[in-house]
Amino acid sequence: MSNHTPTPPPAKGGKSFSWAIIGGTALLVTGAVAVTAGALQSRGSGTADEITLAGQIQEQPPAPVITTTQAPTPTPTAEKPKTEKAAAEQEKPQETKTVTATQDAPAEDEQDEPEPKKTKKKAPPKTPAVNVPYQLHNVATGKCLGTIAFEQVSTQTACNGAVSVRLERTRTADGMPLYWIRSSGSGLCLDPPGSTANEGAVAIGAVPCIEPASGDNQEFKLVDSGKVKNGHVQYYVKNALSGDCLDVSGWQSDGSNQADGQHITLYPCAPDDDHLWIFQEA
Repeated sequence: MSNHTPTPPPAKGGKSFSWAIIGGTALLVTGAVAVTAGALQSRGSGTADEITLAGQIQEQPPAPVITTTQAPTPTPTAEKPKTEKAAAEQEKPQETKTVTATQDAPAEDEQDEPEPKKTKKKAPPKTPAVNVPYQLHNVATGKCLGTIAFEQVSTQTACNGAVSVRLERTRTADGMPLYWIRSSGSGLCLDPPGSTANEGAVAIGAVPCIEPASGDNQEFKLVDSGKVKNGHVQYYVKNALSGDCLDVSGWQSDGSNQADGQHITLYPCAPDDDHLWIFQEA
């Protein structure tokens, strides 16, 4: 088929101009078709290049695939309405915590215990020691042994420290220590008359101490009465041979034993008489 467009016969008058326009339009259409065909041809060629490149890409080894695992997202729980929540709490049983005491004590640093109060300990009662000067003090009369002279009756007098005695241990009898009661000045021993046990009121004198002590009646033992005065134990001073107690003449009940110069005697022991003595430091 020929692309040549036939030239119309010349028109009469103005009609030749119209054909000219029609012919130009046809030329434009023909050019557009040609351009379109060239574009399509060019596109087909490019598509072949792309296919060739795709084949090369497919020949390459596949790239490693890194897979990342994500933690599941927690699904939020819808909050119950306040009324339902309060009702659920009321229906829930109350938990009771039981604590069982054990024998293990808490650590010291966890204890808040108050410090114990310090109590002042009382000094133990004083008991007489040997070879120490003492005033022999009568608890009932408040007087002291005041006269210790050779072959003279011993008497009581005010406690002024002028006369003192010493205890000298001789031996032990029936589990108790026995003593001589000696003058600190002269060294004479208190001595009941004779050398045997005497009954009743017997005046006490002073003579040299006799050896062995067990051969006479000059030994005395101190019997604790269980009473204490001014920190001193009150003793019954008992003759080891007769068992009688050192006594002040006169009676405690009528006060006849209170005067200075009253004789010191031996008499059967009685808790309500003037038979308790204290060995007071001279």
